[in-house]
Amino acid sequence: MAWVIIRDHHKIIMSTIRIFISSVQREFAQERRALRNFLQNDPLMRRFFDVFLFEDVPASDRVPLLAEPLYLTQYIERMGTGTLDMIRRCRDAGLPEPEFTDSSGFKTTIWRATPTKNIKVLPESLPESLPESLQSRVIVLLAKGPMQKSELSKSLGQKAISAQLNAVVRKLVAEQSIEYTIPEKPNSRLQKYRLTDKGRTELSKLKSGNAV
Repeated sequence: MAWVIIRDHHKIIMSTIRIFISSVQREFAQERRALRNFLQNDPLMRRFFDVFLFEDVPASDRVPLLAEPLYLTQYIERMGTGTLDMIRRCRDAGLPEPEFTDSSGFKTTIWRATPTKNIKVLPESLPESLPESLQSRVIVLLAKGPMQKSELSKSLGQKAISAQLNAVVRKLVAEQSIEYTIPEKPNSRLQKYRLTDKGRTELSKLKSGNAV
């Protein structure tokens, strides 16, 4: 439970101290109300203290009410600049102004920029249930010319060579649909893959609508 004591300097005859009782823990709500009622109902306390709860204050008055003591105790640099800074930064970025709502807790909504064009994002790897789809895509890519496995992976939108791509490449090599460009050094870092006659036949089937 937190108390913030706010002195009201606008009172000339008697300086009243305002006590703000707050807690983020809902289970202390009853205790907070009991403390407020005790201070409000005590004649002596009532002469010197004005006590209130967070929910007693209208939402529009909460920020300026709490900003002054936080500024005076150097918890914030300047009073009331954070909200204005957010609005200004959104305007500078060409975004709509933030939306502030006070429903079951204070909430700020900041809008994202709308993409200027549609961006097609390829999955990092295809589901294991669709190996033929990946096999077809590899054949179509190799129709453009020999490619390294890393080039195939990049063209498929993968961040790294996936286990599924490795399996598909091995399968196509075993079926003689593709072949090494350096057959005498299968593990060479310069190794590339290209279509065989069988692979070109499968490519023709793909173009005619018959999947591999």
